[in-house]
Amino acid sequence: MTRRGGMQRESIATWLRLAGNAAGWSLFTVVGLSALGLITSDAAFLGASDERIESIAIETYSAFLRSVAFAMAEVALAEWVLLTVVTLGLLSLLGNRLPSRSSRQLRRHLTCLAVALLVTTTFWGFGAQRHPGLFIGVLANSRTAALWAESCAYLAPAMLVASFCGYFVGAARATLRVQVATVALAAVIGGVLGRAGAWARKYEPEPFALRELPNPASVPAPWASASASASASASASASSPAGTPKPARTITADRPTSVLWIAIDSLRPDKIDRENTPNLKALIDESIYFPNTIVPVPRTGPSWAAALTSLDPLTTGVETMFPDAKRANLSTVALPAYLASRGYRTMVASEYAGEFFRRVKVGFEVEAVPRAELMQISGQILMSRAPVVLAQAGLLYGAGPGWRETLPYPLAELIRGMPNFSAPDTLGEDVTSFLKQDLTPAFVLAFYSQPHFPYTSSPAFAHRYHVAGSSPSLAYGRDVTDEKPIASDADRRQVDGLYRAALAESDAAAGKMLAELKRTGWLDDAIVILTADHGEGLYECAECVGHGDNLHGMMTLRVPLAIRLPPKRFPEAKASVETSWVSLLDVYPTLVDLLGLPKIVIQDGVPLITDKGHVASIPTRVHVVETGEWLWTTAAVPKDRIEYPPITELARLEGDTIAIDPKYEGVIRAAKHRAAIRAPYKLLYEPSKTGVRWRLFDFEADPYDAKDLAATHPEVLAELKEALRRSVLRHSRVLPVGDYFLTRPPTYHEEHW
Repeated sequence: MTRRGGMQRESIATWLRLAGNAAGWSLFTVVGLSALGLITSDAAFLGASDERIESIAIETYSAFLRSVAFAMAEVALAEWVLLTVVTLGLLSLLGNRLPSRSSRQLRRHLTCLAVALLVTTTFWGFGAQRHPGLFIGVLANSRTAALWAESCAYLAPAMLVASFCGYFVGAARATLRVQVATVALAAVIGGVLGRAGAWARKYEPEPFALRELPNPASVPAPWASASASASASASASASSPAGTPKPARTITADRPTSVLWIAIDSLRPDKIDRENTPNLKALIDESIYFPNTIVPVPRTGPSWAAALTSLDPLTTGVETMFPDAKRANLSTVALPAYLASRGYRTMVASEYAGEFFRRVKVGFEVEAVPRAELMQISGQILMSRAPVVLAQAGLLYGAGPGWRETLPYPLAELIRGMPNFSAPDTLGEDVTSFLKQDLTPAFVLAFYSQPHFPYTSSPAFAHRYHVAGSSPSLAYGRDVTDEKPIASDADRRQVDGLYRAALAESDAAAGKMLAELKRTGWLDDAIVILTADHGEGLYECAECVGHGDNLHGMMTLRVPLAIRLPPKRFPEAKASVETSWVSLLDVYPTLVDLLGLPKIVIQDGVPLITDKGHVASIPTRVHVVETGEWLWTTAAVPKDRIEYPPITELARLEGDTIAIDPKYEGVIRAAKHRAAIRAPYKLLYEPSKTGVRWRLFDFEADPYDAKDLAATHPEVLAELKEALRRSVLRHSRVLPVGDYFLTRPPTYHEEHW
């Protein structure tokens, strides 16, 4: 009896020793790898390294960074528990193979360390493989890391199975008391995971950042009552029980129709096809489609400011991605605010590219978009320096709304705002939860970010378009701020494949959202719009890189515009393809006519469709386009441009918001390239330090602007030049000096008041 009890005590002691080793060495690997990342990683501000900016961020946002660090510690603690459980299972599987004599303790500890390190790096690799954008730098620069991440897609599940088997094998060898303890532990772990999974599946999400509604004081007084009513409606909808049946949706003439505006960053009309984007193609086939739509500026923020006001960038004052406080409130003239004044609930949902909607107010009552100011950028840098924790956080975020909710504040918002991460299904979850159980007409903008560079996507889509023979550094994405040239044809096709994969994943997410809205009947009485903020250069020519830095070709200037009208509301409307050259500025006045609302007098766009659903008579116009500000030095930035400092010097903090210092406003405006477009001709205005160059191209016959026609078509040159000058010089702040467009100095009243 004594001997048997001793064997039981020895067995329990062995099991506890294994558990202690698993816990200790798992903690060591998690902390050690995180510390290594903190020490070796470089910080960057908007893609540019700057020690001054880093020191300002640490000094200004130390409290926030501590909250991020504590949240990361919570995730690390949960991950440590999981890794300990897996490591203990593998150690139990090894069993008697582990050295046990005191003289072999070093070997035993080294074995335990090796197993813990294998488990930790495997789970990191699994996270990196599922969301490669989070680790694009490591995966692009290290072939070993890339191969390891790919192998972890299979190794991680096998390791979980082996660990599970280890508990059974260990229990079979052990005494009764250890077997009972093992079964109890397995029951507890299984129960916790089962309950967590059930909760995650049944979780009813609310729109992201619903708690951060705009300050009512920022809403114009005449519209405050409508806004307050809509906000109350949103709160009531969000608090409705999950099991409440949906009321039937009845279409009546006196009930305004709702609007869903689907926008996909960098979407090009020539990249939409039935094979890669079946949902977008199906939507276009049901719509009045304008494939030749010109954007006012191929840069996200200014383009949206123009589209939602139907005013060009010089009129709105939003000429850069980072306008100052004077120009950051367009809610008195923008479409969302106008619709809110007519009783509409308004919402915008986006990932990182939509952060502009948190910087410039256009009247959205619910902004389901992340912030991306210096505070958030600093938190993202801190997260990226702990790769083990970042991998776990990425897995939780991408697993669905229930699991995402387990992330402690503010990690979910920081991940959503990372420019190299995308989980497009989250937008559909935000939109459907916002619209649920409410009959009030709504205006919703769903802005998908994924096709924006660096063109990252999940493995299921990325592997579909991988080009054999391309550089391994392009396997997961392409950062256009990387100045290494794309030289080979295989690399060019791989970049195109990356873009197509990201677009395909966004198409699938948008299709899922549309299917859910169709199932609920919401689409039966909703106008659906599909468009983009700009196109994208995919290395078709040396300067065809990204967007916004130049006006070469039409790849960045031309976007699709599809308007699907609900048949019951517009019985005379017919799907068609209209080849007229139109503008993104036309969407606002078109919607006003379709919704039967009072017209807005001061707008640059024109209605494209009548209130009956017929295509309107569209005048032939000259469309004026301008570049954005130059944030980085890339192949797309003109070599002979008028130079100004990089973004780290241009920007300043206004409260917590990044804004371009007004003292640089004049030089940025003077340096912009501009274009006047009347198909098939495009006139380019290109100022430099030595003078202004005017070049004329036939973009239909010459898609890459190779042959200048200025000398052979002087009458077209003169016509477009005069149209461009009229468009620019109608703004009082612009001063003509020779051929240059400079900025008039402010008056005393403007400067002091």
